[in-house]
Amino acid sequence: MKAKSILFSLAASAGFSQAALIYSDDFSGDGSASLNGLAPDTANGVDGGTAGATWSSHSSIFNNGNVNNSTDGSALLPISLVADRIYSLTVTLTPGSTTVDTDWLGFGFNQSATVGGGAGTNPATNAGRFTDNGINGKVWAIFRENSSDAGSGGDIEFFSSVTSGQIATTETGATFDGFASHTATIMLDTTGGVLNANLLVDGVSITAGYQPVSGVALGDIQGVGLTHNNTTQAGVRFESFSLSSVPEPSSAVLASMSLLALLRRRR
Repeated sequence: MKAKSILFSLAASAGFSQAALIYSDDFSGDGSASLNGLAPDTANGVDGGTAGATWSSHSSIFNNGNVNNSTDGSALLPISLVADRIYSLTVTLTPGSTTVDTDWLGFGFNQSATVGGGAGTNPATNAGRFTDNGINGKVWAIFRENSSDAGSGGDIEFFSSVTSGQIATTETGATFDGFASHTATIMLDTTGGVLNANLLVDGVSITAGYQPVSGVALGDIQGVGLTHNNTTQAGVRFESFSLSSVPEPSSAVLASMSLLALLRRRR
């Protein structure tokens, strides 16, 4: 009975108490400079994060989270995903209200830990977004209001890679207020080194639970962060950003059973 109690305690601890905060930022700057070179509020070297990491950002994303640029841009932090984890990437954002489907905010993972061209350097290359070669979004989402009015895309779209391998899309119409604050979370399960993802927006799963991520390997992802395109409206901003991880449940239980076996051998 004592051994069983120890097992349940270990399983509970491993499954629910070992959440690791990798990165977080509440963008509390004064808005006078971009995020580039600034440290997030939290940067820990756990589960693929880098202790002391700083943002690599285009000039269009400011240290207070505001976004204002007529071309494109991104802000990135380094990450090397670890197998058998569930990563939780959460962003609170205000995407703005527009009938132009090329105006959007986005967030997620990508293949680069640093930004390329684009806003502030060479806008003509369109190399600053997750949709572009160089940064190459991998498991990422975009948000915009009333894109159906422009006859293209969806209000919320979730991609496995750049703009291919669409995991989910939804037209929310009048129910999606671009000038309201929305909280979105990408849950990325790396069990066995295979990727499955779930996108939640304001607590509702857009993907109807976890879905397979096609064409993306664990090692393809080297960065995580924010992105935008043509967001010139006032009030468009990222309000907060966080990345955390927990062991996926089965590996946590196996670890607990191994510890229990060790305890039994020592009795």
